Amino acid sequence: HYTGTEYSITTSAEPPEAGYTSGSGMYNYGFTATVTAYTNLNWTFGSWTEEDSIVSTESVYSFLVTQDRDLLANFFRDTCEILTEANPPEGGTTSGDGIYIQGDIVILTAEANENYVLVSWTENDSVVSTNPEYVFFADHSGLIKANFEINTSLSQFNENDFEIFPNPARNYIRIITDTKTSEFINRIEIVDLHGKVLLSEPVNSKTLMQINVHEMHSGIYIIRLMSKGSIWIARKIIIIE
Repeated sequence: HYTGTEYSITTSAEPPEAGYTSGSGMYNYGFTATVTAYTNLNWTFGSWTEEDSIVSTESVYSFLVTQDRDLLANFFRDTCEILTEANPPEGGTTSGDGIYIQGDIVILTAEANENYVLVSWTENDSVVSTNPEYVFFADHSGLIKANFEINTSLSQFNENDFEIFPNPARNYIRIITDTKTSEFINRIEIVDLHGKVLLSEPVNSKTLMQINVHEMHSGIYIIRLMSKGSIWIARKIIIIE
């Protein structure tokens, strides 16, 4: 490996596709050799090793030449942490969280709970998908929210089950239900369009119910009649200050 006072310094990358090295060659005894590791896209340098022992964790490694050396530059794939969150939590469930290697395909799935529908997936308040299954390539870590709304489609309930008045409302809202429906109702809630509960009151009278809304701001809300924690009936209302 050497002639006289020259010594051989060899370098290589592991795995080879992760990057490349420089600094290999013949050096005189006592000379300061410098070897450098360069990374390819989506890889990170880890360490220089010799015979499985770490000799440096810097990509640029300098040392005095005293003997032949065979140095290995070790790389590892960049990873991303993908987190998901249901918004609001009661709106549904999400799956697909995990640690991904950059460039891998990520498949996130949102499943709406009863009486909710998926509106969108968002990251940093920007919409990235409106499909229940969101597929993309991992290139950075992030929190991705599945946004659900209450499904107020009239096909989910019978128009004759209850009556709300006045609508628009200013100070109070009254609800009249038929006897069959009233047997199941134990609470009235008013929520915003994202499902956040703003007002919740127990039901005192079964067929005629009243809820005070004079402190609420003008806007469109959802009033829902609850039965043992589940939404029995929901409808949009307008409140005027």
